[in-house]
Amino acid sequence: MPRPTILITSHPDDESLFFTPVCLTSGPLLILCLTTGSHPPSVGAVRSLEFESACRSLNADGAVLDSPSLPDTPVPGSWSSEASAAAALDFLTSESRGFMSSHAGPVDVVTFDLGGVSGHPNHVDTCRLARLWMSSAAPADADRRTLRTLVTLPPWVKYLAPVAAVMALLDFRNARVCNPLRCARAMREHRSQMVWYRYLFVAFGCYSWVNFLREQR
Repeated sequence: MPRPTILITSHPDDESLFFTPVCLTSGPLLILCLTTGSHPPSVGAVRSLEFESACRSLNADGAVLDSPSLPDTPVPGSWSSEASAAAALDFLTSESRGFMSSHAGPVDVVTFDLGGVSGHPNHVDTCRLARLWMSSAAPADADRRTLRTLVTLPPWVKYLAPVAAVMALLDFRNARVCNPLRCARAMREHRSQMVWYRYLFVAFGCYSWVNFLREQR
């Protein structure tokens, strides 16, 4: 039976662009996004509204953090301060509290791995902060949570969905598969982000079809 899942992302649209198979194969779903996605020329307020629409498309609850300690930026090290960690941990703890209390039993926590799918520094730091949050949980919560990270695939697989489909058959225990049209439907809610290369990513990228997850201990 699909478990309740907390998905931790970096930017509005990550849930649709990279994690749609996870979203559609999980039980009750809460998506927690660590920025509003306000790196210029994007507008954080617009992207936050798009995120809400995408969550409805994915039948998920969601929340976005707007904190100067966690800027949307491609600059490495921007989230390495104690203030960044404190802002992320406070947000994750407060926003997940109701979800955890509403769902008894095991809960999956899903996020990027240290490759960050694309190597984006915010993705990498999201993994690091998720691990920190998991390690700082009270024993009662820690015993219920399982951290699973999205495997960063090599480029020759990342953009060849048929290859990933074959891999999913070979690694079916760790693969989450969905109809790629559902990814396209969710990404359609992120209208401000739909530039030409994202159309190609949705059409040909393997993350529209399959997610490979690895349990972290």
